[in-house]
Amino acid sequence: LFKLARRVGIINADDPSAAVFEQAVPRSLCYGIADGNIRATNITQTALGSRYDVWLMGEMHHITINMPGEFNIANSLAAVAVGHEVGLSRAQIEQGLAALTGVEGRMTVVDAGQPFSAIVDFAHTPDAFERLLGSVRASTKGKLIVLFGSAGRRDESKRAIQGKIAGRIADELIITEEDDRDVDGQHILAQIAKGAEAAGKTQDTDLFLIHDRAEAIRFAIRRAHTARDTVVFLGKGHEKT
Repeated sequence: LFKLARRVGIINADDPSAAVFEQAVPRSLCYGIADGNIRATNITQTALGSRYDVWLMGEMHHITINMPGEFNIANSLAAVAVGHEVGLSRAQIEQGLAALTGVEGRMTVVDAGQPFSAIVDFAHTPDAFERLLGSVRASTKGKLIVLFGSAGRRDESKRAIQGKIAGRIADELIITEEDDRDVDGQHILAQIAKGAEAAGKTQDTDLFLIHDRAEAIRFAIRRAHTARDTVVFLGKGHEKT
């Protein structure tokens, strides 16, 4: 890959700085959803993953990825471009991406036989909330339920912001504990709730404050009823606590 980097740059054409990167390499291969030499078309997104087509070197590639989110479409397009440059066949690219399961705790799809979709992710910043929830919202046909909290002794200013983002995008919010440390957990929940209420959420209607995380998870699961619903658990990622 380092030898490849010296002769060609694999560049995200949808990035505002794409032109700058192109000038820095002897040859560029640009991928993207809205722009680029390698573009995803006929995109189908679900809460479990995505399918799309990409035309490359006279061949139509049919790509399936088992990781939800538009950003994972972009990431897989980068892999398609690299695969092409190192000489992989269409079948190798398609099969390799279809077999990829991702990193535990990063848009991890949980399938325990439940009738709804469930996703676990480490997202704990406003930008990550905006990107992830916006992507999941686009692929969720039914109710989007989001559970998260905020760690004690960390940036307090983001709590209301994240509450407002989640409140705007999700149908229902469950605010819960996430490593309070020596900070009053109820105070943290109230700070997050303030942002959610600013986005139009109402406590005990579509906004629920449940400090005990295990209880909150059980409650969130009970709020989902159909295959069209998605429950997203944020903040802990791969952690089991």
